Amino acid sequence: MINYREIEKLLDETGGRVSYVGVTHLGNPIPMVTKGNGANGVSILLVGSVHAREYITSYLLCGLLKDYEGQTRIDCVPVLNIDGVFLCRNGARLFPPNSKTLEELIYLNGGCDFSLWKANIRGVDINVNFDADWGKGELNTKTPGSENYIGPYPESENETKAAVELLRKNNYNMVVAYHSKGEEIFYGYGDDLRYKEHSLRVADFLGYRLKTSDNSAGGLKDYVVKQLKGYALTIEVGKDRFEHPYPMEELSALLKKHKGSLELFCDIGEKIAGRVYEGSHKAGPKS
Repeated sequence: MINYREIEKLLDETGGRVSYVGVTHLGNPIPMVTKGNGANGVSILLVGSVHAREYITSYLLCGLLKDYEGQTRIDCVPVLNIDGVFLCRNGARLFPPNSKTLEELIYLNGGCDFSLWKANIRGVDINVNFDADWGKGELNTKTPGSENYIGPYPESENETKAAVELLRKNNYNMVVAYHSKGEEIFYGYGDDLRYKEHSLRVADFLGYRLKTSDNSAGGLKDYVVKQLKGYALTIEVGKDRFEHPYPMEELSALLKKHKGSLELFCDIGEKIAGRVYEGSHKAGPKS
């Protein structure tokens, strides 16, 4: 059974500074790990496990941070949806017998197998709960469930509120939300397709397809672009041939694939911040 101690161990292994950005519905602190001294005035935010079943992104981010030694400040929220991850991985064992909450979740889920659960513990999909054309996504639903429920109102969830407060307190030069799977990168929102050149660099580096997220709304990336006029990406890690949840046996392959990506993000962040002229240097090839 996974518990908070496993998350704390992951955080410790990064060698970064740990702080907390909020508390979930079940009372779990939402941790953030920070590396880099920020001496160059550039900052980047990485977010993992927005969707519960995509928890491999938390392990990927912590593994990448472990090897990061740059000066650009990287804030990383590796497990935004902690309650959902615990439900996905522990199932009914998360609650005591005859728990009313568990009974409600089993009803919403249509059974006791929560391995494909995406939402938080309240049945709200965090990645459609942000105030960016909230409720206008093609797959949005208006009733609680394992996925796609927009919530009663924008930013109704503790996890969403924590992310928004963090974004509004910090003028991040780049924000990256990690999901799985499909080896795709989504950039821009609506008619705002700035930063395509930077996004192509990331896509080329990872060998992923670059796309725009048409017919979706209310996501973290969407919020950054629409409301904050910033630069954000959604990266869908991993090959589409695997089932959800993405097999942990593939973590080493993902780490190898993404090796050097944080350094690339730092280079892009510096360019966006105006501290490095475009084309002055590029990220080297991965070994």
